[in-house]
Amino acid sequence: MSKLFALTARIGGVGAAVLALAASTTEGDRSNAGRCPAGEQCADDTPEGLAFEGAQVSWFIGNGVAHTAVGGAQTVRITDNLTDAALDLPFTPKVTSAAHQVSVAATAAVTLSASAAGTGYLRITRVADGYLFDRLAIESRPIARMQARPTMNESWPGFGTESWAAWAGERVEVAVALYDSGGGWLIDESLEIASTVQVVRTAWDAAEILPLAAGTLELAVGAGDRNELVQVTVVDTLTQVSGPGPQTRAVGGTAEVCFQAFDGSVRVFGVPWSFQITGPGQALAAAEQDHPSCLELRTTGAGSITVTASIGNRSATGTVEVTGSAARTAPASGWVSRTDLGERAAAVGD
Repeated sequence: MSKLFALTARIGGVGAAVLALAASTTEGDRSNAGRCPAGEQCADDTPEGLAFEGAQVSWFIGNGVAHTAVGGAQTVRITDNLTDAALDLPFTPKVTSAAHQVSVAATAAVTLSASAAGTGYLRITRVADGYLFDRLAIESRPIARMQARPTMNESWPGFGTESWAAWAGERVEVAVALYDSGGGWLIDESLEIASTVQVVRTAWDAAEILPLAAGTLELAVGAGDRNELVQVTVVDTLTQVSGPGPQTRAVGGTAEVCFQAFDGSVRVFGVPWSFQITGPGQALAAAEQDHPSCLELRTTGAGSITVTASIGNRSATGTVEVTGSAARTAPASGWVSRTDLGERAAAVGD
């Protein structure tokens, strides 16, 4: 039975998609100069040990292998430190705790799940004789709290904020963070999200949503052994917008100019910015614009570039000082929008 059965009867279904995330790894015990842990017999095929990469959260950069939520699971990818590539040796995965279960997920990956709270080791062993390639300390904890957060894609170059809101009538990418009782991060890649509004999954813990009106939007979340309604504040007014400090770039380089919008002290995400460039710069094509609150541009001549970001009757500016010389210079000014920037619109002016 779906984890969301009781809640989705009230508020709708789930879409699906996948987003590649920035990642980090956790070193195994043998990565310490290749030493064999006490009480183990180690294989000589992996003299520098292994590195492990678990599911990565969408609202921060890199978490190695975070704790698994009770009732949840995650995929753990395995890298051979000697080759700095995916482990290409046959292996058998094992766990030392009755709270955990493990199975081979792919050539160099395992699925780690947790049926109860506990600690132990994930052991990656040689098929022929059971000797240890490397091992990793693992832990599972129950979910104590769920919270909606803007994804890194939305909050870049920062990590979001505890006090935030979505903009009414515009799509915004939201992650659901899972926490234990001490505030530590938890993982469950089988997490489910549903709402009364459109939901398009972008990662195991994230979805693009379209809040229609100001107020409080509820997301029905099933994760681990829990179902909860997670709230997202939605606003349709702004009191302030702000720009970044000045930057310096060379001619022919690129710059990313990012802006923020606020309703009082609450930062607002999903704002449909329009951008104007004045000076020797060109906006990159739409496919190269990575973050909704930022404009990425290329410098085309020496001088000062001003980027103005506008929403309604509010605007803010950011400047880029360009040094050096170039063969050609862009026209003086032009308007681009996050929502309709095309290949030809990437050139500033007409």
